[in-house]
Amino acid sequence: MVVVLWGAVATVVYVYLGYPCVIFVLAQLRPRPVRKEPIVPTVSFIIAAYNEEAAIGAKLANTLALDYPVERLEILVASDGSTDRTDAIVRSFAPRVRLVPVGGRHGKTIAQNRAVEVATGEILVFSDATTVYRPPSLRACTNSSSAAQAAVPTTTRAAPASSRDSASPTDRIPPDACNGTPSAAAIRGSRSSRGRRPLRSSPTPRTPPQSRRARR
Repeated sequence: MVVVLWGAVATVVYVYLGYPCVIFVLAQLRPRPVRKEPIVPTVSFIIAAYNEEAAIGAKLANTLALDYPVERLEILVASDGSTDRTDAIVRSFAPRVRLVPVGGRHGKTIAQNRAVEVATGEILVFSDATTVYRPPSLRACTNSSSAAQAAVPTTTRAAPASSRDSASPTDRIPPDACNGTPSAAAIRGSRSSRGRRPLRSSPTPRTPPQSRRARR
């Protein structure tokens, strides 16, 4: 019993004191600094749209106004079987904007995957048609992604962080932040075009039922 007791004490001490000390020593002996520098990789800006004729023109104008080299920015609009003037408005922005039509109504994820298949950028940025960005936002995203690329050699493409239900024309991204809200940039890792489903909100907790005495 004494051996078991001291073994348990030694395990607890190692977990709370020994392990952090070992990690600290290893970090000093073999540091892995994150390299972060202002780079301008090629970016594919993907916009998913369905019957967005009221907002797509302003969205494209906002995207074209981003502070990023024109030759390094590819703008793709994945139209999920729009039946209004969305496609015509997008075509009016050619050649700076490319329309990726999806025959029929297949849903946002399929539309985005079609755009990913034809995208050529090193960085993929997903956005909704009603999300507005400040001009420096894209540079902030690419700088953060370059740091992630230096730290993690292989990274899969991120899923869209904003959904049609939660986006609004007044959504803004701070110029010095790119933390996945309301859009996300992802480093091109594999050629897989499978997208992830947006996370659903947690269910509302149920109210505990009343006791029999309370009901009486």
